[in-house]
Amino acid sequence: MTPAYQAKQHGELPENQKLDMFTDVASEMVLVHNMIIRGLNCIYLQAPHIKPSERRSFCRFIIGWHAYLHAHHHSEETILFPGIEKMTGVKGIMERNVEQHHMFEEELERLREYAEAVVEGKEEYDGSKVIGLV
Repeated sequence: MTPAYQAKQHGELPENQKLDMFTDVASEMVLVHNMIIRGLNCIYLQAPHIKPSERRSFCRFIIGWHAYLHAHHHSEETILFPGIEKMTGVKGIMERNVEQHHMFEEELERLREYAEAVVEGKEEYDGSKVIGLV
């Protein structure tokens, strides 16, 4: 449930009034992060059940999911976080978030590399390996 949805449901937002930018951005972040989490859950849950004929397609899905996450983090780190820093006047206020992104970047890169190797025919698909990489 997004903050925007909650505001509308609880009558906190008159019908013709626009959301303030904080509620709007927070709501968008809820949705984006939900997509990321659901994509990762899909990879984790489906990995052991992928048929041989679907392996390359599934690995393309993993590569696409990785690209989406990477693009999201890049836009946060280059646009959103500096904007928050500027608005608050607090230098480094979002640095912990950037650190958290980088904490799992290496592992995600290994997952992407493995998926690409399967697509290219350089590796055999192994669902338990996908789970281990996740």
